[in-house]
Amino acid sequence: MLFVVAALLLPVLRVQGLNTQADIAGLVGDTMLLPCEIDTGKCGELHSIKWYRGSSRIFVFSEAAKIARAEGEYAGRAELHYTTNMSRSHLEIRQLQLADEAVYKCEITFLEVREGCAVVQFVNLTALIKPEYVKVLKEDGSEISSSTLIGPFQEGQELKLSCQSGGGKPIPDITWWNGTHKLPGAFSADPGPNGVGTGVNRLQVTLGRGDLGAKYECKASSRALSADLTASIEVDVNVRPLRLDLSGVEEHVHEGTEVVLTCQVTGARPAANITWFNGTEPVGRHAAATTHAAVQQPSTKLVKSSDGTYETQSELRFKATRHENGETLTCEATNPVLVEQKERPLKDTVTLEVLYPPSVFVSPENVTVNESTDVLLFCQFDANPAVLNSVQWLRDGKPVVLDGGQHYEGGTPLQTTLLIKNATRVDQGTYSCVLENAVGKAESQNVAYVAIYYKPSVSLVMEPTAGVSETERLNITLVCRVEGGNPASLLAVRWYLDKELLKELPDCGVQVTTPSAAENSTFCDIDPSKLLLESVGRNFHGNYSCEGMNEAGWGPMSDDKELVVFYPPGQATLTYEPARVVKRSSVTLMCSITDLGRPEATSFKWLRGQHPIHEVTSANLTIDPVNLETLSNFTCLAFNEGGEGEGATVFIDVFAPPTFIERLPPYHGALMNAEQVSLSCRIECQPACGVKWLKDGQPIALGLPSSRYTVKTSVLPPDPRTNDFESVVSTLVWDMRQWPNHELDRVHDNANYTCESSATHVGPGVKSTTFFGVEYPPENVSVSVPVLSVVEGHIPEKILCNAKAYPEPSYQWHRENDTEISMKGNALILNYPIPRSKGGNYVCEAFNRHGNITHKTFINVLHKPECAITQREVHGKLVLICNASANPTEVDFTWKIKNENETIEENIETNGLTSMLTLESRVENFRTYLCFANNSVGMSIPCERDITAYQERSNPGWWASLDNDHKLIFASIITGALLMVIVIFIILCIVCRRKRVEDKCPNQFDIRDRLSQEPSVDGDRQFYENLPFHGIQSPPNKNQRSKSTKNRKSMQFSRHPSTSSSSSSSSLSSSSAFPNNVRNNRTYIPNHIHVPSAPLSGEHYYSGSVTGPQPNHYYPPERNGVHHSRTMPRHPPSYNNRFHYPSPIQPNGVIYDPYSRISQSSQFLPQIHQQNNLHEHHSPVLRADNAADNPPVLKFHGSELVPKASITYIY
Repeated sequence: MLFVVAALLLPVLRVQGLNTQADIAGLVGDTMLLPCEIDTGKCGELHSIKWYRGSSRIFVFSEAAKIARAEGEYAGRAELHYTTNMSRSHLEIRQLQLADEAVYKCEITFLEVREGCAVVQFVNLTALIKPEYVKVLKEDGSEISSSTLIGPFQEGQELKLSCQSGGGKPIPDITWWNGTHKLPGAFSADPGPNGVGTGVNRLQVTLGRGDLGAKYECKASSRALSADLTASIEVDVNVRPLRLDLSGVEEHVHEGTEVVLTCQVTGARPAANITWFNGTEPVGRHAAATTHAAVQQPSTKLVKSSDGTYETQSELRFKATRHENGETLTCEATNPVLVEQKERPLKDTVTLEVLYPPSVFVSPENVTVNESTDVLLFCQFDANPAVLNSVQWLRDGKPVVLDGGQHYEGGTPLQTTLLIKNATRVDQGTYSCVLENAVGKAESQNVAYVAIYYKPSVSLVMEPTAGVSETERLNITLVCRVEGGNPASLLAVRWYLDKELLKELPDCGVQVTTPSAAENSTFCDIDPSKLLLESVGRNFHGNYSCEGMNEAGWGPMSDDKELVVFYPPGQATLTYEPARVVKRSSVTLMCSITDLGRPEATSFKWLRGQHPIHEVTSANLTIDPVNLETLSNFTCLAFNEGGEGEGATVFIDVFAPPTFIERLPPYHGALMNAEQVSLSCRIECQPACGVKWLKDGQPIALGLPSSRYTVKTSVLPPDPRTNDFESVVSTLVWDMRQWPNHELDRVHDNANYTCESSATHVGPGVKSTTFFGVEYPPENVSVSVPVLSVVEGHIPEKILCNAKAYPEPSYQWHRENDTEISMKGNALILNYPIPRSKGGNYVCEAFNRHGNITHKTFINVLHKPECAITQREVHGKLVLICNASANPTEVDFTWKIKNENETIEENIETNGLTSMLTLESRVENFRTYLCFANNSVGMSIPCERDITAYQERSNPGWWASLDNDHKLIFASIITGALLMVIVIFIILCIVCRRKRVEDKCPNQFDIRDRLSQEPSVDGDRQFYENLPFHGIQSPPNKNQRSKSTKNRKSMQFSRHPSTSSSSSSSSLSSSSAFPNNVRNNRTYIPNHIHVPSAPLSGEHYYSGSVTGPQPNHYYPPERNGVHHSRTMPRHPPSYNNRFHYPSPIQPNGVIYDPYSRISQSSQFLPQIHQQNNLHEHHSPVLRADNAADNPPVLKFHGSELVPKASITYIY
């Protein structure tokens, strides 16, 4: 609304002021700002701004009317930038175009008209375009890439180049530069209608040696460019060679001397090519063939000079021969500049003089004479110097003795010719001549053969010698070979076929009957001894012979040579029967020929298509049975050694009756909720047949909206891999969408489905039937006995597992958490007395191909209790604890004392599987307590515990009341006393032995008799039951002593200590049933103790079965305390009356380390020398105390030792 008001007021206002103009240039595509000065301070408030291009307004702006609009083609590209009270506004033109170039007018309207205000301002806008390219062009207008080396140009050649730059506005200025030197050029411009054009600067220079490697640069400059566009090229200039120098030979040389000629050419670019000439013939690689073998290939080397030219150095090396004598060798140099300018090459020449020995030739080389005819032989030579020193003729390599003119004349340096007078057969041979000059001696290079002629005898040779085939069209060479005659070469030969003249050679148009006639036949220039039979056919078959003629006349005819020519059989004829060929039947093909060929053909070649049938070579081919391969072209032809005859081909069309390739299986099942169900059959038939489907013998309705089935049919081409003809594949597809809930019915959908084909004229139709079953995975699994209880050692009853599935499920059993299959089948049969370890859950798994399901049954193995007694002290009282394990766990306990009928009913506390008996302190005697555990299965075997009197007393024994110092003193006194007794005993034994020797007193005590006596051992079982390892293994059987009432055991010696003691020690130390205090402290003596052999030679250690008395008790010595075993080994006579007792040991049988210094001393061990007259013997018995709390401490010579077992020696 405001704009309309302003527009109405404009005609009223008068515009006065000044006009200004500005020049602005910009690149096409850029954004331009056209300025317009506004002086509101001087001219008052702004009303509007209007921009014009020529007479057309392109933009209007009014801040009062709130208008800012571009018009015409500037709509969307123009925008005015102005802020109130600013002194300048700008018209922004985006995407500057070439058409935007013009004079723009900015018209300013103020609300008041004042003097001196620039109300109209002009802007001259120029659109610039950067040049698109700058390129260098050849004279023919083709472009040269920048930085390219051009040339080569020849010295003095005119170079014409053009530099072109286009696509810019204004047209760029183009200049040529050589380094910093500006070159004169002809510039021209070709402007376009819109100011965009092309500029060209043409340069023309004459190239010289100074332009070698020059760089010419073209520059294009323009207002639109911030930097010049440049393109450059480098010029390659060729220049002439400046100089040639030849050196190497000053005077003559001897033959065989190496000559080196050097040719040097300088100042050429490109390098000069040097060619050597021997006279006018080139030498080396420039020659078609080297003039002489002695001349080697020239060697050339190039050297680049500092000015860019090249120096070429060529050496020609050769050994001087007579052929170079007087020859001129020339070095000639040229390069492309000389060739282009058609100038003569640079060259220099040297003449060679070569001194060489004679080069000798004799003539004539062949001389044929009759006897008594003179023969003249010439000896010609070439030598430098030509003066001869000697002449010598040789015949067959031996010197000819000259006889002063009687038979030979000549053969001297002045007359080298040799005359043989009245030649005889002796003079026949090979003659040569040897000459000598000042340089050397040489024999003639050829020889002269002197012969006497006689008629030839010949034989015929045929190549090849074997028969040939007509089809190969070979050439046969007949050679009439000279077997005897002089000369051996034939002048003429007559050839015969089956004794008839076939040809006479040479065939000169005249009959050669005499040697003189042959000489006059100048046109007969062939070898008559060879006859070529070309393209031999069957007509060349026959016997060939020849006769030859030499200078002496015609010789006799040769023997016959037969030429055998084979040729192939004729055209074949092929038929077959029967006329209709059916698959799996038979067909016979018959091949016949009329012309059998040479030799007569008996073999035939058969082809099926292009494939040969190698196994058949007869005239008939029988195919049985007919298959897909029979549907083919068959070809037969006869052949012999002459080749193959013309074949005959026939095509056999094979028919196939309807036959199943893929039948329906006897059974086909599908999962009841399967998404895709189909049956497929494949029928081979040629010609094609139709296929239909039946359900339970009735055709299946297809193509109806309610039909549950569809049929897919496809025709497969013949398959050579499987020998199948064209076949039809028919697939019956269940449309599961038509079934209720998209699932098959387990009962009603089980049916017989049939695939049936139609009949053809070849055979009847075929059909195949399958039973279709609806399948589902196992379900409703159950077991006959969920929980089966069975007494340990009994055989459990059979457990059955059943489930419902189709196909019928399979079953397997395994224990829970065990993947190993225990049994297969639906019955779990454990047909053996079951132990308790076999109890637990058993899993039955029923499965088929659609899934599996499991069910558990539990086998509960019942067993009677098992118990064990342990003991501990509670509030100063000894408590026996009986722990039992049983199934069922409802257990009753009963306590008794062994060998008494009394049942203990007091001080008993029972808690589940544990019963505790607290002992009273009033008990004074040794007792064995029994614990019985009973459940519904039965009663356990009683477990026992031996309790000694001190264990039942409240106060410990006197030994326990002693402190360690008193125990050490007491043990030292006992040990000292024991050592004193041993020393006294040894002394008495020695004295008695000496006395025995002196008095010859008889033996009243024979140790051998004692060894043979049966030892009597106390067999009280109660003693073993008190041992700490009771219950681990049964005690050994012992013989009872007849009069023993106390718990004492003797030391038993074993013949094989390693057998018993090692196993016992191992079992005791590793047994988990050992009491902890015994197992950890190891304060026990094992049943069998292994004692290693003594270190003294001839002495024997024996192991013993050691058992100990009650702890902390000492028993008086027993008479004859040492009980020797009948198994005690016999000793040699010298050691018959002595043995060693064991040393302190560990349970493993190794000598205990703390006693090492004692055990290593034989004095520490009680040693007894038994005398023959010794009646009684008090032997130490090794006792083991069973006290674990206070083991005795022994002192030996001030050392305190705590042994692993408390040991007491009792006498």
